[in-house]
Amino acid sequence: MPGGYSDEMLNEALELEVTARWQENLQMVLVTVDVSAGHVGHRIPGGEHLFRWLSIETVLEDGAGAAIDPPSRDVAVSDRADGNRTVTSWPQVEYIRFKPTDTRLRPGEQRKFSYLVAADPQRLSGALARTEIWYHLLPDKDAKEFGFDPKDLQRLVINKTAPVVSIP
Repeated sequence: MPGGYSDEMLNEALELEVTARWQENLQMVLVTVDVSAGHVGHRIPGGEHLFRWLSIETVLEDGAGAAIDPPSRDVAVSDRADGNRTVTSWPQVEYIRFKPTDTRLRPGEQRKFSYLVAADPQRLSGALARTEIWYHLLPDKDAKEFGFDPKDLQRLVINKTAPVVSIP
């Protein structure tokens, strides 16, 4: 089975939606990332589940492609009661893997990650939220131990962007 070695199969197995919306009442941008497992017969990633894993990297960029880091202010970095995570730096990286805790996606499962970031509305013209899903065949430490460059054992599966909407 080609599975995780086939870009075509990986693209069919995963779906990604990204949205970014200015929240006037909070003076923040809400970036939402939805990842779901498509038509597969097992959890994702599968195969040698002790080794394979996904990383989901999200960043908010201005019109020139530079990361929009939030201004320095007293904002608690934590998961909020509303399910959103307050962001103080980019990228935000989520992991889907077997260990130390099994967070792999079940067939048909959808997982949502939501980030709130304080941003100067002046920098939001042309701004985009960018999310990339990377498939890793082997942890970096193990790749190096076997004489591989870790970058040779990871592939970009999906790259999506969404404009920031409802900017004042």
